[in-house]
Amino acid sequence: MKKTFRTIAVCAITCVVLLGAFLFTHDPSSRAIRVDRKPHTYPDYDGVTIPYNIAPMNFQIEEDGASFYCVVYGEAQGQNGRKIVSRSARVDLASGWRALLEENVGGRVCADVFVKGTTDKKWRRYETITMDVSPDPIDGWLAYRLLAPGYDYGGWITLEERELATFKTTALFDNRGSGTCVNCHAFQNRRAEKFSIHYRVGGGAPGGGTVVGIDGELKKIDGKVSELNGRLSYPAWRPTGDLAVFSSNKTFQALHNMSTQKIEALDSESDLVLVDMRANKATVLTQTRDEFETFPSWSPDGKTLYYSSATVKLAPPVSQGQARAEEGANRIEDFRYNIYKREFNEQTQEFSEPTLVVDARSRERSALHPRVSPDGRWLVYTQVESGTFPLWRPEADLWIMNLETGEDRPLDEVNDRYAESFHNWSSNGRWLAFSSRREEGQYARVYFAHVDADGRAAKPFVLPQENPLHNRQNFRAYNVPEFIVEPVPFSKRSIYAAARSEGEETK
Repeated sequence: MKKTFRTIAVCAITCVVLLGAFLFTHDPSSRAIRVDRKPHTYPDYDGVTIPYNIAPMNFQIEEDGASFYCVVYGEAQGQNGRKIVSRSARVDLASGWRALLEENVGGRVCADVFVKGTTDKKWRRYETITMDVSPDPIDGWLAYRLLAPGYDYGGWITLEERELATFKTTALFDNRGSGTCVNCHAFQNRRAEKFSIHYRVGGGAPGGGTVVGIDGELKKIDGKVSELNGRLSYPAWRPTGDLAVFSSNKTFQALHNMSTQKIEALDSESDLVLVDMRANKATVLTQTRDEFETFPSWSPDGKTLYYSSATVKLAPPVSQGQARAEEGANRIEDFRYNIYKREFNEQTQEFSEPTLVVDARSRERSALHPRVSPDGRWLVYTQVESGTFPLWRPEADLWIMNLETGEDRPLDEVNDRYAESFHNWSSNGRWLAFSSRREEGQYARVYFAHVDADGRAAKPFVLPQENPLHNRQNFRAYNVPEFIVEPVPFSKRSIYAAARSEGEETK
């Protein structure tokens, strides 16, 4: 019996010693040398504000080292509370991430990074990475286009939706094999009950048009209005009912040899059209030769229509489209857009005369993509030197206007060295999604920024990916991010079948 107890005691002591040695080897916090800076990571999530329902913020430790150790925990509880431990340069936070965020709503999540030197074999501890956890949730899904940032007609373009609490991605439309340029997706009030997807014809595909999802059914409308030369393009669904305003555009590209600005996209014609999406009935709102109205957007109450418009007097008549486009390409700096608004009468379905909202032309700039916050207080738009496609403009920045005072300013909290554009509000008005080329100026990624009640934005963060190096390995750009509160209830196959159908004539 004594021998048995002695054996058990020896085993217990051995286990304790081995456990201590394991912890000493694998938890370097007690002996690490402190480094007075943040660790280099990709993506950079230090100092960002995140929603409590976002996917794991996986990141890569980009420090030279033989071994890596990272512990992620809530600031209030410290490392004695819930924590996630990684022993790899690629920090995977999937296990326990959701619970960790929910326990730290209104507080902070911290990450301590340790790296073991390759030559001296000493552990180094860097300054703590912190992420503020907002009590404001983000919408559940995001729809966007993926496309190559080339200069050809369309290339490979995919319309996708991403579940923001996870890494689940669903393709809604893929143009491979169809030759179409898929663009201009839009949802009514961020819901998938009513939406539209526009595409242009190419590569021998059937005529272009707009696929419409409305009350559980899909249909195609040809989008050709007899009075206008262009088809229906950029859409804005009114928040309620069956109405949408489109711009009808004829777009062309201009390429530059001796400039860092290699491509310019402009409209040779651009007008606004009101469409009853259920009846497929169109009413032309503007048909002006020298006014280029585009990018419509509704106020959240559906009483006001915002849009961009430029006044450019081009000599050739509208019928000579090519000549008009060539003259426009030589007068790019004349295409400077202001933002206007028109009040909408729901009973008569008529609009008031335009009222100037943002006078960007007077400061030799162009104001595009107006988007009003859900509470009606803030207008965010993109400002560039000239033109109508900020995606190609390195100087493109987001601006915010207080609609109560009329004061506007650059949204410097989110702007960076390369183009910021294609922004949209979440349903609660606390999150802004936008495209940015800030990393290297070539590929746009989706970023999110928290916006407080005073219109101040927090440091933005890139859309989290399961593989944190995804953006460096993905050679397609994210374009036109749109928040939605529910997934699209149609398969890619059914949407594609609708796109290949004959289509209803727009009356």
